[in-house]
Amino acid sequence: MWTFGLESDDGSRLWIGDQLVVDNDGLHGAEQQRSSIALEAGFHSIDVRWFNASGGAVLGLKRGFQAQPLAPIPSEALRHRP
Repeated sequence: MWTFGLESDDGSRLWIGDQLVVDNDGLHGAEQQRSSIALEAGFHSIDVRWFNASGGAVLGLKRGFQAQPLAPIPSEALRHRP
């Protein structure tokens, strides 16, 4: 089980594959929403969408495996498909 934390000011959403994993949508100050998902070993597509209406601008994505604390996703864990 992986837990993902998505923090934003204002709304944001995280999809892994076709599944919405974290929904932190709406007008609000910086706040984090968390959710867990079981993932098989291997690569998975991620899609983060965010908007900022006014005021501060915050966006952060963290992950944790099983009971580990959440931490930023290291760059070597990410790949870009053209």
